[in-house]
Amino acid sequence: MINYNQKLLGVAKSMTRLPYADKIKVFGSMAEGSLQPGDIDVFVDLSDTALTDDRQYQEFSELIKLARRNYGFVDPFLRFKNTLIVRNDTASGWIRASNARAMRQNMDEHAKSLSEVIAHYSQLVPEADEIPSP
Repeated sequence: MINYNQKLLGVAKSMTRLPYADKIKVFGSMAEGSLQPGDIDVFVDLSDTALTDDRQYQEFSELIKLARRNYGFVDPFLRFKNTLIVRNDTASGWIRASNARAMRQNMDEHAKSLSEVIAHYSQLVPEADEIPSP
């Protein structure tokens, strides 16, 4: 049986190696500190940058690959100044998010830094340091 906290913590730790890790924020059940989160909802905070061209997604190819490898465990968003982008249904690319206003509000109210969430779950799953990265 898979330990979901351990799996999600491993996914979160693997995100720290991304070049934009300092811009990754966590919201949803893991940001709230749930003892049994179902997945990790994250967004790259690009709110100082407008989306003007789909080529801007290329920088985030590793994040979409991580979502595909860990399908069902990670739900990534790109939060630009003018739009909210989410992974498509197969985690093979990016699409505009529906219900963006509510999602942005949730992000504004509940987002925590990736490092803060990792620190919290590392206390709950101390042996997680020994798990290989996803």
